[in-house]
Amino acid sequence: MPTLIENENNTAAIQPALILIPDISGFTEYMYNSDNIHCRYIIAELLETILDSNQLELSVSELEGDAVLFYKFGKPPSLEEIIAQCNLIFTNFHRYIKQFSFDTLCDCSCCKTAINLSIKFIVHYGKVSPVTVKTHDKLFGSDVILAHRLLKNNIEEPEYILLSDTYLKTQDKSELNKLIDWNKIEKGEMDYKHLGTVQYYYIDVGKLKNKIDVREPSPPVEEGSSKVKFKIYIDTPPDFVRGIITNFKFKVNWITILQNIQFNERTIPRIGGTHKCLMGDMFIKPILIDYQSVYINSERTVYIEKLSIKLITFNIYLSYNIKPKGLGTLLRLELNFAQKGFYPTLLMFFFSRKLSKRKIKTSLSKLKSLCEEVYNKYYLDKKHSSDFG
Repeated sequence: MPTLIENENNTAAIQPALILIPDISGFTEYMYNSDNIHCRYIIAELLETILDSNQLELSVSELEGDAVLFYKFGKPPSLEEIIAQCNLIFTNFHRYIKQFSFDTLCDCSCCKTAINLSIKFIVHYGKVSPVTVKTHDKLFGSDVILAHRLLKNNIEEPEYILLSDTYLKTQDKSELNKLIDWNKIEKGEMDYKHLGTVQYYYIDVGKLKNKIDVREPSPPVEEGSSKVKFKIYIDTPPDFVRGIITNFKFKVNWITILQNIQFNERTIPRIGGTHKCLMGDMFIKPILIDYQSVYINSERTVYIEKLSIKLITFNIYLSYNIKPKGLGTLLRLELNFAQKGFYPTLLMFFFSRKLSKRKIKTSLSKLKSLCEEVYNKYYLDKKHSSDFG
């Protein structure tokens, strides 16, 4: 049965509605400059963050690649409510980006440039024609078109709340200055084909980013406190070494006793992420160990994993200290035991044996070879090609 769309002049088909569009700025360039799937994961999580911040319980008409079209029929929310809603989305959006940039273990262009993404808001009030297509409500009408057109304006600031004059006519403009104590209100206008000249007011919200804090956890163990220590020089840059260590799919290529690894390839490696490793050879029989990435410092020179052995409810911390030395990297590995008692003492003795140390040193030698081989093959060759191309 075809969908029935009533004439827009039919009052039964037209309803007044608030339209709110949070739009991710820099989206096109961000997606264009990298075909890495991590870009899609990050944008999807940002859109989820926007949806989860919907404290006004607005309905969703459109979910686009870089924007959400919220709406609410009837009397519009107050200025105070709208500004609070936009501020909440803005804060949660940038808190996610800041936390992600701090926590990510990946150095791909998507993960490194996510911090450059920004967000702006269009607030409009007008008449819309709702149409239900299957289970989705879609809005039509010139005011829906205008709300989208308002995204193209002459505002120089990258992050702002734009309030259309039509919306402000439903409010007391004098309330604006009472509500906004952190920036001034600017007035603007744009001429749009078929729609004419549209006046609006806007508020630069960019400076609110400076008020957003993220957690920076302390290292779970003190550097240099372990009695089981190893070091090795690797002839590649520190960032590259860290990238190999934190890329779980490479572990089978350098951890000698690793028989199998399980992790979700549809997630981005970051602090809090987990994977499972089936270890053999050093133990009487293969044993499954839970790994969790628990810490990376702001300089990205110290990375720590927590190993949990469920059979004995015991944790081990692996600390990787990754520092530059000459043109390469001096890697220090420490094993720290989280508890004291019989099992920690037994494992300390176990890892202190010559055989165990030899296997760990063999793993580090394999890591060195892997880093240097991959770096020379894919990075130096690529650089030489560009130099002579």
